Amino acid sequence: MSIPSKENIGLWHFGYAIVKALLLAKFILLGHMLHIGERLRGRPLFYSSLYQALALCLLLIVLLGLEEGVVALVQGQTIRASIGAVLGSSRHLILAQGLLMFLLLLPYVAFLQLNEALGAGNLKRLFFASRSLQDTEHVTLKG
Repeated sequence: MSIPSKENIGLWHFGYAIVKALLLAKFILLGHMLHIGERLRGRPLFYSSLYQALALCLLLIVLLGLEEGVVALVQGQTIRASIGAVLGSSRHLILAQGLLMFLLLLPYVAFLQLNEALGAGNLKRLFFASRSLQDTEHVTLKG
């Protein structure tokens, strides 16, 4: 079944993207379960968020490489050929995908850590609870 188009892009591309996103989500949950990148939790939020996003990104790159290697082995290739298939990809492509994953993980990790710093549920309340003018207090920042 295909979507009619000039390039004849099939629907399996969308299914592949969904499966890949679910796999990445599973790896991110695994990283949280293993407390990957939480060593700098006591530091300022900026550095802590950068460190955890980078650590999760590196974990994702390694696990995706292992997953591609296992797929190559299942398809009947030797271990050497499967390593060559994973590392034989363009290094620029691997770098670009890693950078994209890091940039996508950074706001995710920053919001998780901000929620933890504000206290459970306070960030959700700030974003989604209605506020009236009488209830809001003006906060001044001391510089």
